[in-house]
Parts: sequence; structure tokens; C-alpha cells
Amino acid sequence: MKIASEEITPEMQGCGLCSHEYPIETMTMNGDLWLCPQCEGQWQEHFATCQHQWVDGDHDGEKGKYCEKCTGFVEESDFKAMFPDALAVSNGDRE
Repeated sequence: MKIASEEITPEMQGCGLCSHEYPIETMTMNGDLWLCPQCEGQWQEHFATCQHQWVDGDHDGEKGKYCEKCTGFVEESDFKAMFPDALAVSNGDRE
């Protein structure tokens, strides 16, 4: 039974980029890093504007594509839907 006067202290986690601590509920796991909302937004913007250079990769046993420029990783199961033109170019199937 919870007593009304008890305070619940949120679990805190350090951001992998800015190193500030935030409640873990506000953080996003990105690869091996926990990111705060601000750093996650900046990383997503960086990823979205990158002129990717994809190579085959593996992250924790998941096969996918790794971008050598922005360090982004996309699992094989998601890659075709996210980057259909990249597969056509890499396969020489450009129309």
C-alpha cells in the first residue's frame, strides 16, 4: 500500500551525448546510447539530412545497413521500406 506522503523518485539516466541526467521515462534508446529528448531530436534531424553511405552491418546480432557518414543503423527488415531508392542504386536497378 502506498502512503500518500511518499515521493517516488524517478530512475535517472545520463544522456549518451550531452551527459546530463534525465528521468529514464523521457529518454530514447538509440543503438547503445540513451538520448535525452533534445539530443534525440538533433540526432534524428542529422540522420534525416545525411547523404547516407550504406554498408552491410551487424548490431547486436541484427543484420542491417550502417551509414559510414552519420553512424546510423537500420535493420534489414526496415531498410527496404525506409530507403527503397538506396536498394535500387546498390543493386544497379536504377530506372
